[in-house]
Amino acid sequence: KNGGKMNLGAGELKINNFVLEAKLGDNTEANPASSGQVDGAEQLAVKGDAYFSISFDPRGAITYGWYDFTVPFEVDVLNGVYDEHGNKLTYNVDYAVMEFSEQRRAANSGKPWVWFSGTMQPGKLYTITLDDEKNWNTFLFKKKVGSNMTGSNSFSAAYSNSGETTDRGWNGLGNGTLQHCQLNNLPDQTKIQVNDHINERYVQKEASEYTYAVGTAFFVQVDEATDIDLTSVSDNRGFLAPSRYQGRTFDEFRLALTEEGETNVADRLWVSASEEATGEYTIGRDLLKMGTPTDAKVAQMWTTNNGLNLCDIEMPLVANKAQTSLALFTPNAGLYEITVERAPEDATLYLTKNGKAIWNLSMSSYELNLEQGITGGYGLRIVASQQTTTDIENGGLLNDANGVRKVLIDNVIYIVTPEGKMYDIVGKGIKF
Repeated sequence: KNGGKMNLGAGELKINNFVLEAKLGDNTEANPASSGQVDGAEQLAVKGDAYFSISFDPRGAITYGWYDFTVPFEVDVLNGVYDEHGNKLTYNVDYAVMEFSEQRRAANSGKPWVWFSGTMQPGKLYTITLDDEKNWNTFLFKKKVGSNMTGSNSFSAAYSNSGETTDRGWNGLGNGTLQHCQLNNLPDQTKIQVNDHINERYVQKEASEYTYAVGTAFFVQVDEATDIDLTSVSDNRGFLAPSRYQGRTFDEFRLALTEEGETNVADRLWVSASEEATGEYTIGRDLLKMGTPTDAKVAQMWTTNNGLNLCDIEMPLVANKAQTSLALFTPNAGLYEITVERAPEDATLYLTKNGKAIWNLSMSSYELNLEQGITGGYGLRIVASQQTTTDIENGGLLNDANGVRKVLIDNVIYIVTPEGKMYDIVGKGIKF
């Protein structure tokens, strides 16, 4: 069952049929992905059939579109898919499946998706569309006769030398084992992107800071062919929920965009700067934002460089400063808040408007009243602490007992009320 665990010791456990349950979540703490798990699955001896039972939509019923997932053992995609009652389904009638091709993406030869009709492999990302005119949500994937009960914990991520750098090294992988796993052998700054069918977007997350339920699938971009290992859970990381790691040193700013009244973050963005950055797209330092942000049903933000929409950027640091654009898309007009969730210790991040700094995000969040659609003109500026600055330039003094602050931005003093309203030194309201 979901949330259940079977621990097997030495020896062989002979059973008749076997079912492992899982469900896809919506990438929030309130409704994460989940699954059952087996510790010591190599001890299982299944005499009958083994099934992977997965519920695709957390709302309880399939809707139009595609769902990304993987399987924990080999499945004949033409003959091994059933509804939750055990009725065999028909390919290209009740469902259809595609697989992602790194080679096609790298070669830029059309869409990277390929219609799939073979044997599904554990740990590889597949996407499925199902007949949305029927009121169903849970499906059974039957283990192929004669195949192994357990898949590998190591997956080969491909990297092609053809095409543009931005299109190389994209791999669709997932947890194709029979237990919850973590990624521990990738750099801390490696990001994954998870499809969110409900909100028609991809969600960016940091690869090494999460626990992956069985069946969870994601995209990752690598800069060389490499093996990515999934290991059993060793600490209490959330199921694709925001990290709570403490005591670590970071060299990136992580920004969160949240709509007023919502507890779930709508989108995240990573920005950093270094003297080694070239301004060209570099795998591992920059990351394309997958999907089309303006199709999303929740607010999105990104930065643009060389015509590319990025969710992660490392900018060239020149004279201890770096600056980039910030684009915002909101499906609904309203109040939104930009917050720095974590930051390096040696830099300050400012929000800019038309090239001028308007807020020290390192000190506090900033509230934006946004219209529906795309909002431009905003940007982000990083100032490294090596630059000689005063305390007031960092927004750190002149606070009175009532919470009123005075800040110096671009050599101009502004007065900020506890409600976040800004005035110049003679009391004139400032709007951006």
